[in-house]
Amino acid sequence: MQNKQAIQSKLERLFMPDITLSDQQLIETIFPHILENEAKGVLQDLLIKAGFREPPNVTLVPMRDC
Repeated sequence: MQNKQAIQSKLERLFMPDITLSDQQLIETIFPHILENEAKGVLQDLLIKAGFREPPNVTLVPMRDC
């Protein structure tokens, strides 16, 4: 039982920071990263969709029986 409590305590220290950020600090530090990642995802989606709309540069040649 003590091992379980010790492990839980270590996990809490790893994943729970000792400091808490104010709303302003969250906006200044984390929010820009979220927006940047979201913008990258939107751009990737747009590029993929644009790629599907363009006709491929492929010429189909019938295969002959060998």
